Amino acid sequence: MTVEPSDLRGLVYASKEQAYKEALDEIWAADPDYTVVLDAVESAALGAFSHRFSTIHVPKEHEYLHRFLGTVPENQQLDFLRRYLEYLVWSPKYLLNSPMGNASGPSVSDPSTSFLDSAENGMALRALFYINQVADDNLEKATQLLLRVGCVDVSQAIGHYYSCTESVVKLAERAGLPAARTHLFTATLYLMQSSPMKLIDPKEPSMDLGEILSALIRKSGFAEYHYMIVANGLIKQREFLGETHYLNGVAGIERLLPRLRNGMSSDHIERIIGESGSEAVSVESLKKEIWRGDMAGAFADLRAYLSEYGITEELKRGILHSYTLIDDHPHDPHYVTVPVSIFEMLGELKPDEVELALAHTVEFAVNRVRRSGTMGIRNL
Repeated sequence: MTVEPSDLRGLVYASKEQAYKEALDEIWAADPDYTVVLDAVESAALGAFSHRFSTIHVPKEHEYLHRFLGTVPENQQLDFLRRYLEYLVWSPKYLLNSPMGNASGPSVSDPSTSFLDSAENGMALRALFYINQVADDNLEKATQLLLRVGCVDVSQAIGHYYSCTESVVKLAERAGLPAARTHLFTATLYLMQSSPMKLIDPKEPSMDLGEILSALIRKSGFAEYHYMIVANGLIKQREFLGETHYLNGVAGIERLLPRLRNGMSSDHIERIIGESGSEAVSVESLKKEIWRGDMAGAFADLRAYLSEYGITEELKRGILHSYTLIDDHPHDPHYVTVPVSIFEMLGELKPDEVELALAHTVEFAVNRVRRSGTMGIRNL
């Protein structure tokens, strides 16, 4: 019997670990199209809870895969899909595979305000009713309303109320109604964990964006990576958010800077490289150093490559692909969201800051290889 892409959805919902692998390989052999695979499992992603983290990382990674897989060679696309579907299979699912219908609530002239009031007061059914009313009039207005909530206080949940919601609303816009009701459901229930949800006293940053990014890129650590994701998301959605909410989000990052850990600098890179030089200037050499867990070799290769070729799509693809062989089970969504966000933000950085940004993506990978090892690699 021929396996259809729609069969993947059922296997993922049922957490059939071996069966989904076989089905994915058969589907890919017949039609190597990543969008077919992602579309088949999107409803499962929206209903999956990340048991690694108390966030909606599953649909977040789903949207990130749409961002970049089209730039990745076909044989490597399957590596990313295997790791993502493994994550999806391992995640508990709490929504059924069908668009959510409207809840109930009284008719009002301003459903946007009623949505925020209901959500802040823990009235989930009314909040869902009103966000669907907004969407029925204008889906873009509903997704904007949700994303603006994430800008109110980016310090909460290390920025996830913004960054995860950004991905879900982008998927909602891509899906359109009625399917987008499921996206609105997921985002609403997630955002109701945050407080406040209304922007009462908007702030503006005292530094300009370049100064904030310059300080942020010199921070280092897992929490710090999250604010790089948030910063990139704010920049990309500036027009959609409007200046008031955008500036409030950027001001929130600025206020956090003194509390974030310093750690990335040219001196830091040079100290790690030490006497280690690099003769092989290639992406494959860099990937091997990452998979060996050799920070000095990886940094040396990165510096040599940048000196010879500068930033290339091949370099970004290579660093990103190196994460697919980290022996973590289930797969960690930050192996996609951290490097992709940093790559997208490179154009906002000064020339001397680009190496620091790329060093973050290499350092994160090497540290995780040292912790968890790699899959199926010998004699490197």
